[in-house]
Amino acid sequence: MEHSGTRDQGKLLLIKSVVVSKKGQHMETWYYEVVRIEGDYAYLKRTDKEIDDEKMVARALLPPEIMIGSHLKYEMMQYEMN
Repeated sequence: MEHSGTRDQGKLLLIKSVVVSKKGQHMETWYYEVVRIEGDYAYLKRTDKEIDDEKMVARALLPPEIMIGSHLKYEMMQYEMN
């Protein structure tokens, strides 16, 4: 039979590891340029990293004032003019 103190220590260790892993997470900041707009979608190109792919994003998720050539910052799951 397991001693209740050991079981409580195991629970405490699990709780501590979850808290530490959540504290260690961070949101990255990415930078984009609007390279084209087609209807309800804008195509973005990373400017902070050398990536050839364009990212298609619904315009409803972007600032309303975007135009081709606009620079955007993506942080905390939101786009804003940069």
